[in-house]
Amino acid sequence: MKKAILLAGGAGTRLFPLTKIVCKQLLPVYDKPMICYPLATLMLGGLREILIVSTPKDLPMLRDFLGDGSRLGITLDYVEQPKPEGIAQAFLLGANFIGDSGASLILGDNIFYGKLDFYRQALATEK
Repeated sequence: MKKAILLAGGAGTRLFPLTKIVCKQLLPVYDKPMICYPLATLMLGGLREILIVSTPKDLPMLRDFLGDGSRLGITLDYVEQPKPEGIAQAFLLGANFIGDSGASLILGDNIFYGKLDFYRQALATEK
């Protein structure tokens, strides 16, 4: 079973001062918080075990909004990223979560639109 990491970190400087109040991933895009889009992408890919990596400031807000994922039919775990040090750090922080599984990573501000057949095909590919 493949797992996923959703990296919802960063300093939020480009959207300041809004990010002083709420984390960027919880800001609305159309009719839902931004984080719902990458989360839906992972779910459409068939991934049900997801690790959310975020800052100490933002993690409680994300956890409060998403909970354990059970109401969405998924399992969510959380890990704190002390300071934004890039995508590679998310894999280091998620090493225990991933274990021997394959993993997909998406950023918390990624919004994909349209057919995701390419993503499902990539996830179905076995080594």
